[in-house]
Amino acid sequence: GDALQIVSSVERAELQRAYAEHDVLLCVSPFSEPVPLVMMEAFTAGLPVVISRPHAASPLVLDGETCVCFDPDDPRTLVEAILRLHRDGELRARVTANARRLVEEQFSLDRMGAQYNSLLRRAAAKQPNSR
Repeated sequence: GDALQIVSSVERAELQRAYAEHDVLLCVSPFSEPVPLVMMEAFTAGLPVVISRPHAASPLVLDGETCVCFDPDDPRTLVEAILRLHRDGELRARVTANARRLVEEQFSLDRMGAQYNSLLRRAAAKQPNSR
């Protein structure tokens, strides 16, 4: 039916509309620390995220605080995570508010740009003949 929609690709200009048209973002990542940009964008759009539990600690993927996690090796936990988020309005409100605040406070474009600028300047200063 219409309970699940798999979206393979969305033009950048259409992303906010796509987030607004959906109830939850399901994110599955094979990487040890899943921090896809699409997840951060969903956070700022106020879209709750269900994501595969990371193998390593992540400052963004905080089960029950910024998102709801599931075990990628156990499909039942995916169903449980989706149902938990669907049935618990307080949880939904908390994870979306916390996730948005976290991205705005710690991972904004300005803050990330400043951190990359600092990192690159330190790396360049260590190189011989750097300008």
